[in-house]
Amino acid sequence: KMTFGENLLSLSKLAQLSLEDNEVEALAGLAKLSTLLELYLGNNKVADLKEALNLKPLPKLIILDLSGNPVCQEPAYRLYSIFHLRKLKVLDGLGVETAEQTAANDTYAGRLTDEFLVEKLGHKFYEHVSELDLSSNKIRDTAACITGEMFPGLRVLNLDNNQISDPSGLTGLSCLVVLRLNHNRIDNVGPEKKAHPDAEPVGLQTLSALEVLQLGFNDIHSLLPIKHLPLGALKVLFIQGNDISKIDGLDGLSQLRELVLDKNKVRHVEPGALAALVNLRELRMEENGLKSLANIGPLPRLHALHLGSNRVADINDLDKIASLPSVLDLTLSNNPLSRKQLYRATAIQKLQTLKILDNKEISAEERDRVDVLFSMETRSTPSYVASTAMAAPMQNNVSKVPIKMSSVTFDQLGGAVQQSHNLSIGGNSHGGHGAAAGGASFVCIGLSKSNETRGDGDWHPFHNSTGDFFLPAGKTSGRQRTQSGGAMGMFDQGGDHGDGQGGPAWAAGAADRRASPHRFPADRAGARIPRPRSGDTPVRAPVSAVLREPALGGKPY
Repeated sequence: KMTFGENLLSLSKLAQLSLEDNEVEALAGLAKLSTLLELYLGNNKVADLKEALNLKPLPKLIILDLSGNPVCQEPAYRLYSIFHLRKLKVLDGLGVETAEQTAANDTYAGRLTDEFLVEKLGHKFYEHVSELDLSSNKIRDTAACITGEMFPGLRVLNLDNNQISDPSGLTGLSCLVVLRLNHNRIDNVGPEKKAHPDAEPVGLQTLSALEVLQLGFNDIHSLLPIKHLPLGALKVLFIQGNDISKIDGLDGLSQLRELVLDKNKVRHVEPGALAALVNLRELRMEENGLKSLANIGPLPRLHALHLGSNRVADINDLDKIASLPSVLDLTLSNNPLSRKQLYRATAIQKLQTLKILDNKEISAEERDRVDVLFSMETRSTPSYVASTAMAAPMQNNVSKVPIKMSSVTFDQLGGAVQQSHNLSIGGNSHGGHGAAAGGASFVCIGLSKSNETRGDGDWHPFHNSTGDFFLPAGKTSGRQRTQSGGAMGMFDQGGDHGDGQGGPAWAAGAADRRASPHRFPADRAGARIPRPRSGDTPVRAPVSAVLREPALGGKPY
């Protein structure tokens, strides 16, 4: 039986060592030979696979021969040795292939081992450990190294920033209160259906004392498995940064105080999804694409509600959370509704218990101003506002259409045209009645979508500032019209607007022509009215003669 003494370890430049055919059982003494390149230990009594870890500090070891030792009978011996001795090129006379290195990495990389725990803690007294921090160690598998048997008093476990995909190895930790598994690769927190009564519980199914569970930034798609976990004592649940689209499975979390669902895909909250959370104090659902504030309740003890960076657009959605009786802190910033007018004032008015809105404290003065603002808005609406609102739809139905003067008859335009010798307009109707022998009566025409009776101030195609004839029925240009030959030439809707006495000759003649444009002498019946030329003094021509002169066969001028 051989041990390694101080004389051997004093060889600081030793490159090759051969100890074959001896009774070597342990390799602990060789760790200080930092210059060793080749080690031959064939046909000895090394039996424990973990003895290979004593050679891990040798940075230059490239050749190792352990053939003929009991350890070589272990199925994992070769891959285990290749994985832990990274520089090794030849093992037991056989070269180390790339495929073997890949297989060793797939088997042991990220796997939690007892040796790693000893290295991390510096001792093996696991029963005295109450807090264990293994974050950022590229752990993929806990490999039954963190169990209730090994850590009976463990209360806080931190496994953040690792590569764990299945937490089922964390079994039997009956005293565990805080479990942090953020930034891992977990896609399922438990079985979709309730486990069979005879099945052995594993993983989170055994953590009945858990009060804080953090599963942020994993690949979790559903919260339904939480329903089947014994998490009745859970008070804090962080599950942000996952792929959750529906809130369910929270029925058994009556003691929950804080729920974080930021950066998921929750577009709507289902009715009753949060009904069981009667003790919830804080709810966070930011950056979810949430479109409505419906069904966020009843939550009688909720103090903080953070819903920023969503898609809530309707300011009336504030009514859906106004029934929350204890909300003190509300965040709705970066939602479309937060950019609407009077958003802040409306939120303050509807949630009377609110103290902080969008991270800004609500002062007593601000609340007083809001109360004054909304008390003013409750006053009755002025009558002219109501009448304007009622008249607007009627005005929108009217379509003002300009009409070009042509040979189209007034019958086709919808006007009432009658042939008679004398033109007279009377009564209070808008069209009136007229007659002229062989001539035409003219009626102001307006077109609308609903054929309503037009008022005096509405537009019609005879509007023109050059004479009263082109004004709407019932309107005059302000000049007094005169009577000639006892006949009143009036284009008014009703009533007498002239005294019928005298006046300038030109006015009397104009009145005659307007009253009946066909009273001209017979010798002028065939005369054509000359076209106006540039520079001529404007002459008011009888419109009836322009539109339809009987002597010209009814042709337009």
